[in-house]
Amino acid sequence: MGTRLAKEIRVTLKEIRCSKVGDDDGDTLEIYGHLDALGVFVDANGHFQPGFTGTLWRRQDNDVVRMAETNQLFPNTSATFLVFEGDFLWVGGHLKEDDDFDADDDMGIRHQAILYRNIASTGSGHVSVKFNQSGQAVETKFGIEVLREFRAEVP
Repeated sequence: MGTRLAKEIRVTLKEIRCSKVGDDDGDTLEIYGHLDALGVFVDANGHFQPGFTGTLWRRQDNDVVRMAETNQLFPNTSATFLVFEGDFLWVGGHLKEDDDFDADDDMGIRHQAILYRNIASTGSGHVSVKFNQSGQAVETKFGIEVLREFRAEVP
């Protein structure tokens, strides 16, 4: 057994904002999908593997959120988990825009990866993740707070 540095963090989805309606019919976007916080590690083969997934927002295509340009949602939902030295925190998700007569617009799977050493040890930080398609744009903001830093026993 050994030890590794670890940070217990709280990730909070602070905001979802429609920054541009684009060429969508009407004056709103109908958004659905999911936004998450993930603890990610690199396995022995060099592949990224999820260690923890906390869903902070989820909507199905039959439960969309209508957003006019500059409208904001403030979900303020959080997930608390450990990130270990050498691992990553990923924040982001997958958003789509619902269309009545055409195929839905896929605004993309987007994540911002933050290496353990770049997660501030004191205070709070913020990360923005942007989603877009055909001139439509949604920006999300995540707050990251370190609750404690410690040395953990690992197998």
